[in-house]
Amino acid sequence: MLPPMSPRARLNETPDAESAVRARPRQAQRLKAFAVLLLSLGFGVRCDGCQRDPIEPKAAPSSEARVSVVTDAERITSTAGVTPSMQGEGNPLWKPGGGIELVGLRGEVVAFQVVVSAGTAPLNKIQVEINDVSGPGELTAKDFQRFILHELPFHRRSGGKTAGESLGWEKQATPAAPESGTSIPDPLIPVEIAPTWDPYPLEIEARRQRVIWIDVDLTGSNITPGRYSAKLVVRSDAATLADIPLNLRVGAQQLPYAAAKTMLYFEPDKVEERVGTSAATDQYLQLLHAHHVSSVLPLNSLRELEAAKGLLDGSLFTAAAGYHGAGAGEGSSVVALGAYGMLRDPSAAKLKLVGQMLSRLEQLGVKDQPGERDVFLYAVDEQCESPRGKDWRAALDKSGVESLRQLRVGHTCSDPPRTQAVDLVIMFSSEYSESAQAEARKLGKHIWIYNGVLPQTGSFLTDAWPVSLRANAWIQARYGIERWFYWESTFWHDGNPGGKGPYDPFASAETFHNQHGDHCNGDGVLVYPGRQEPFQAHDLGFDGVLPSFRLKQWRRGIQDAGYIQLAREKHPKQTEAILEERIPDALKGLSGDKLPRWETSGKGWEQARRELFELVTTP
Repeated sequence: MLPPMSPRARLNETPDAESAVRARPRQAQRLKAFAVLLLSLGFGVRCDGCQRDPIEPKAAPSSEARVSVVTDAERITSTAGVTPSMQGEGNPLWKPGGGIELVGLRGEVVAFQVVVSAGTAPLNKIQVEINDVSGPGELTAKDFQRFILHELPFHRRSGGKTAGESLGWEKQATPAAPESGTSIPDPLIPVEIAPTWDPYPLEIEARRQRVIWIDVDLTGSNITPGRYSAKLVVRSDAATLADIPLNLRVGAQQLPYAAAKTMLYFEPDKVEERVGTSAATDQYLQLLHAHHVSSVLPLNSLRELEAAKGLLDGSLFTAAAGYHGAGAGEGSSVVALGAYGMLRDPSAAKLKLVGQMLSRLEQLGVKDQPGERDVFLYAVDEQCESPRGKDWRAALDKSGVESLRQLRVGHTCSDPPRTQAVDLVIMFSSEYSESAQAEARKLGKHIWIYNGVLPQTGSFLTDAWPVSLRANAWIQARYGIERWFYWESTFWHDGNPGGKGPYDPFASAETFHNQHGDHCNGDGVLVYPGRQEPFQAHDLGFDGVLPSFRLKQWRRGIQDAGYIQLAREKHPKQTEAILEERIPDALKGLSGDKLPRWETSGKGWEQARRELFELVTTP
């Protein structure tokens, strides 16, 4: 195996790579040129006091200790103050003085957030507990998993050599974010392993607040449909701050697993190197699987394929392997041979190797079933001019081996599908369009979407709108996008030319740099290391990885896609109306717009899910 290179480092392999990343529609370029001309002539819109990077508004902090409950669609910082949702406005979960009202399906994880505000005096030893769980099934307090929403130092907005632009958004579409120089929440730390640098029970400074995220796990076989009740109790060292009734209605339907197909890359070696144990790879795979996300990893040899056996045949996701969660026993829905072009050019030896790998996959019960389980050869990455895709397709066709001839070849390239001599076209989100989708299907090709950029889709960066990843899954359901590919999840080693090398992801929100001047917050990082031998200051002593707020948003969107699938079967017109209300428009046609067409705040997302829930559970 060749030494692994970070996927985005491959952007620097050819002179045209940067232009591929920054590709923009010609019309948008002409409009930009025209705007520059107008400004040069003295025309334009006066904007006294405008700032280039919009800042999320802050409310007044609480004047007294208080407990609020909000949906999972809102990201609340410790200095955000009392937001409207914390006062019950537009909040379908909870109103001050009332109980918490949750709904969910079997096989789902439902989430909400508890915000504890300190008022004018600090709060000490804050504990958030779920007590007195009762109902028709065996749901217990252990099924309510609690996480501290940890905040990262936030030094500056994601950007690049063009002011205001980043790899996550076009220049005019910069999203609101916390003010640079403050902090931005993302890692979710289980309360059971809370470190001294973010302890549990919580310590909350005066006029600040902290968030506990709670997952309600309905994936167990003991979850009987019906109504459950419990109590949310919040205590300090001095008093009980809240004792809130919690009601949960579980529908009889089973939520489909991974209704929106995904592909997320990672390198096991990097995880094991940082965490210090090979067990971290299995825990990573189980965590992502439980979030309905399909992992791919380097598969360039029979040895690597054999090491991934549990991922491929589903045995890693069984009770015998210590797994509890959605999709039990199901293997990954995508297999990429030679990810990111690591098999290089075709040869007789490579063809033999690929044939052996396909034979082993067949023994494991893994076959290509386009749209359900995708097996393909990943020929090359972001190099449209490269002949590798065409050469691999020709070599497989000439091999005389039926399994090789049937193997699909794919690559990441945003040129029109008719110009690509591959079976699987993977297009940047900025260029993916309904017309390209229709063209690919007419030609008998499959087409996937890659990464995320505003305003065409949601962005994966931490300083983008929090519901971005949830919106992406809705976009996927709205437009019938087969699979959403995100380039990396454990990019804790900033190894690009121009990168910063190994870094502590708890010490800064900034994760990615390249030689072109791009710098990004959260890019390539959707999970955080539980151990860090090189960075002992933020070592949690946990042999695995931790989820992020953004990963939970992606899971929520994928689960929503499951609701959409079920609701379409029973009430198609009403379902489409909800979809169009949430996602009026998206994809390439929005290039040049200032805002995406979907709701960028948390407003309405939970209500839309509840409307789908009623469609699903109503005869």
